[in-house]
Amino acid sequence: MRVYINGEFFDEKEAKISVLDKGFLYGYGAYVTTRLYNKKPFLLDEQIKKLIRSTKFLKIKTPTSRKIKTALQKTIQENNLDNATLRITLSAGINNKPSLTIIPKELTINQEIYKGVRVITVKAHRVMPEIKTSNCIPSLLARKLAKKRRAYEAILIDQEDFVREGSRSNIFFIKNNVLFTPDRKILKGETRNLTLKLAKKIMKINLCEIEKKNMYKADECFITHTSGEIM
Repeated sequence: MRVYINGEFFDEKEAKISVLDKGFLYGYGAYVTTRLYNKKPFLLDEQIKKLIRSTKFLKIKTPTSRKIKTALQKTIQENNLDNATLRITLSAGINNKPSLTIIPKELTINQEIYKGVRVITVKAHRVMPEIKTSNCIPSLLARKLAKKRRAYEAILIDQEDFVREGSRSNIFFIKNNVLFTPDRKILKGETRNLTLKLAKKIMKINLCEIEKKNMYKADECFITHTSGEIM
């Protein structure tokens, strides 16, 4: 795979940024991940809006949406991608000059996950949860614990015992044909947003606080994220 860094392409093993980049030093940056279906990015406009909203909140000098899209299309063409994921990262860079990187990754999905996956709960929450920052330490630690316990995902529970989200996903519950999902202190994924838009056509939606103890009373539970869709 060839990685895009500030207008140039590098082989994966040669792709590097400076150790002085504030993204490396402080996790000072934002990112989104988009998925390709038959060479076409899914919900790309929404993903880029999220990226730009995040970088503006972080006071990072932000390129235009058009520039980001152009860089993405060049990356798709450079790698002749069909079905894959691309991580778009904008870090604070050096001397107020941001770094734009795009990392493509072949997408392989184990279809067994759609039969159901095991999850655990972890006391944790994201740093600035409504902004997609590069500081992912709480989520990474939760995911490591999930892997250790042979689970697919870790569901983050805050200090007040409310369900928030997965380490890399959003979570939904169904009870008596009503769809429940947290709506505060979470990162609202684009797959989540599309799921809610479609679900409104067929069932009642309740955006609310959900206590951990009530998770186990649901008739059904599913998680959503870019690469895994709905499971």
